[in-house]
Amino acid sequence: MLAAASATLLFGLIVTALALPVAVRITGYPPVLRLALGLAGALVVLYLAAGLIYVSGAAWSWLWLPPVAATIGCWRMRSAIAALTGDPAVRSTAAGAGLLALWCIGLHAVIFSYSGGAWAGDWFEHYERARFFLHRWPLDHAFLGFGALPARPPFANLVTGGLLGLSGDTFAHYQTFTTLLSCLVFFPLAALAASDGRDTPGLRLLPLLLMLNPLFVQNATFPWTKLTAAFFVVLAFALIRRSLDGGIGGGLALMMMSAGLITHYSAGPWIIALVAGWWWLARSRPACSGFRRELLAGGAAGALLAGTWLFWAAGNYGPQLLLKATSTVGDAPVTGLPGLLTVTLGNLRSTLLPDWQAPLFMVFWQQMDVTARLRDVFFILYQQNLPLAFGLGNLAVLLWLVRNRYADPRLRFWWVAGPTAVLLGIAVHTAPVPVGLAHICLQPLILFGLAGVAAAWTGLPRWLRRVWIGGVAVDFCLGVVLHFAHQSLLLPRWLHPGATPYELIGRWPSSAMLNYGGKQHLAQPFLADSVLPHAPWAFLVLAILLGLALVRGFRAMREMTSPGGPVRL
Repeated sequence: MLAAASATLLFGLIVTALALPVAVRITGYPPVLRLALGLAGALVVLYLAAGLIYVSGAAWSWLWLPPVAATIGCWRMRSAIAALTGDPAVRSTAAGAGLLALWCIGLHAVIFSYSGGAWAGDWFEHYERARFFLHRWPLDHAFLGFGALPARPPFANLVTGGLLGLSGDTFAHYQTFTTLLSCLVFFPLAALAASDGRDTPGLRLLPLLLMLNPLFVQNATFPWTKLTAAFFVVLAFALIRRSLDGGIGGGLALMMMSAGLITHYSAGPWIIALVAGWWWLARSRPACSGFRRELLAGGAAGALLAGTWLFWAAGNYGPQLLLKATSTVGDAPVTGLPGLLTVTLGNLRSTLLPDWQAPLFMVFWQQMDVTARLRDVFFILYQQNLPLAFGLGNLAVLLWLVRNRYADPRLRFWWVAGPTAVLLGIAVHTAPVPVGLAHICLQPLILFGLAGVAAAWTGLPRWLRRVWIGGVAVDFCLGVVLHFAHQSLLLPRWLHPGATPYELIGRWPSSAMLNYGGKQHLAQPFLADSVLPHAPWAFLVLAILLGLALVRGFRAMREMTSPGGPVRL
């Protein structure tokens, strides 16, 4: 665990040093939103600095320059920083974020080999991409033996590559950095849960919702870039909502959308969806003074940020390869409008109601081990089926909220943005997927729903709170406990004593064997390789973290339901 501890300390020092000077200079926003914007600024600085070091050929030790300079700035602004960090909502947010990050790192540290559904290879590819920038590999390097660099945008890979240049490029360090980047999405979600700037009970409940949600923890512990892109998408919406309430934020929202796009191309549909919902609500409202100027400035800054990647990639790989890579999330060619409509409608149906007769489902249903069969089936349902991705308990609450607050002005934004995001997020994948596509482009929608549940708990009837607790317990057992019991090999070893890891993983579908083969080829220890020999202690720590989150969350629930508790939604 030394790698996890050193990487966490390094990440925390650098990101905090860069974020605080940005956060204290931003005015006109609630404290938690300022903190989230500071973190976004820190990531942008790391991306630009790492890109400049990569292009110039300089030593990666130069990446220390921005945080050292920012630390000097922190000293000069210490009184303003003390005021920001002393705010109750900021302190509650930081505590919740720390608890969530430790939980996800702890779960990641018991993964002996990645498995679950058909997920295979992406973790290895993103590690390759980080090392591509770190070691300046040839431009024609083929990722996983066939993929070109422009197939995926570089923001998160450049940031992690730069951090690896300071810490050492072991896979254990990479696992920790990607998990920490994924957990940053908590901050803009906290800004939504505490939109009035106060330390609300919903803000303290939010970490528990994320810790118990299968889609979140499974993505936070699979080292890729989707949740990092979701960080910018959620932050853009928080800024848009601020703008719709009469404040500023439109220009920064455009810049956050641009950062999300060059983190993962799945943010593209969300740019259109958020702008559509924004226009729908703002079209009949008078624009505040300087609104157009703010949008132009933010759009220009966003275009410059995206241009750092798009123009470099077009110049080195040609615009044809870049356009081909950014036009779709899928791999199959589009065969005209009728073909696109057919595939989109089919994928929409499978995302809402999966095809149980699909060959992939049949592969999982035919596994010999009942526990492995259940793990893979529920893994797919929680990841790729849109309704179940929210979790059973959260879905029940959201359906009740929609039914009882249909005309709420806060929901009108989503009557446009929600369907737009769903349709475009599915349409960009041009290959038929009978098991659903919620995990590709629709993760921000699930995260918005979780923040909405946290904020609305006050107004829920008692029976619905009990339904929520029961549903979340089921989600946690089937989507988290069962999943990590298999990824750690503890449950398979208990069921089949004496079997080797190869024999155990060989009982699962080929995707699990591909991941295990990738680990053997990598020839680098995972975080779990130093933790699992002491498994009882590792799971005891996880149990303590979960206990702390439960105590914190249930205290918040009692405060929300007490007669004197806060009632603002």
